[in-house]
Amino acid sequence: KEFPRFTTWAVVGLSIITLGIYTFYWLWSRTKILNRLLPENKISGWLPITAVLTVIVYYIVAFATPFLASASPELGAALGGLGVIVNIAYIVFFLMWVFGFRKRLNQLSGSNKGDMFWLGGILTFFINVYYFQYKINQMHDHG
Repeated sequence: KEFPRFTTWAVVGLSIITLGIYTFYWLWSRTKILNRLLPENKISGWLPITAVLTVIVYYIVAFATPFLASASPELGAALGGLGVIVNIAYIVFFLMWVFGFRKRLNQLSGSNKGDMFWLGGILTFFINVYYFQYKINQMHDHG
């Protein structure tokens, strides 16, 4: 009940309108709640910060590369390679964050695999925060 009930479609809409920024806000704010509720099993503070910083660096590199590549193809190629590395790092950190969130939300709900409130790995991987909000809403509605 500590998590706000918020329509999943609103989370999708706000994510689209803000070009994905709301997704990070949603996960960041809910991680703070989860850490408060599970003080013995917190999601480490470095993980969300690192995920957000790597995506910011990735976007800076991605937007700068075409402009700098026109002036220097060698620099453009180097930045392109850097962009790939930073993007892979972002994906790894983001997935560590969402799967850590999933694990702790399952712990908090007391759900076991196959239960109504259990958060599965496949949907966590593909639709993460939207799936989390849907499950939180289920817990509100049936809890």
